[in-house]
Amino acid sequence: MAAELLPEELVHDVLRYCILASPDTFLDPANDRSSFLQPEAPPSPLGRTPVLLVSKRWRRIATPLLFTSLWLSESAHTRTVARLFQENPHLGKCVLDLRLEGGYDDELCELVKHTPNAKNVFLSWNIGPVDELSGLLTALPSLSPESLYLGYQRYSGIYRWRSDELVALLEECIAQKWPSLVRRPPSPQAQPR
Repeated sequence: MAAELLPEELVHDVLRYCILASPDTFLDPANDRSSFLQPEAPPSPLGRTPVLLVSKRWRRIATPLLFTSLWLSESAHTRTVARLFQENPHLGKCVLDLRLEGGYDDELCELVKHTPNAKNVFLSWNIGPVDELSGLLTALPSLSPESLYLGYQRYSGIYRWRSDELVALLEECIAQKWPSLVRRPPSPQAQPR
């Protein structure tokens, strides 16, 4: 059967299986970008873009799936994606999982405005002395996560004062601004033995 004869719903389901990662996998602090680029890696938008090259139809169907899990780590990337979402608001609405590891400047606020469906948020604690935090501090209260994943802090006490600022904001958001945040018990694998 020719690929053009397949119903779009079926193509969508096949592409969804190839591209999407579960939030627990995509947002797991133990996984870095290279985890998703290995041949045996779980499905993820990071390593499965070749399926977009099959045909224009597949690209049209798969493009929104690529934005369900968004990983931001640099200011230039945040700026580019913010502009893309301004020009294509429907793509911003596809974001369900938002992994923030950098690019915390003012464009992050604009990007977050266009991602109203982001329900799972990962936040990195690796904040260096030159990292801009203004966008993150403004954007966090605008989110409505159901799940919050916190990354590991690699930097030692030198930059602790930057983390303290973020901790204070997180405490406020969790207590007052994020009623949709759901408390989940840790998985059995995370339990100490």
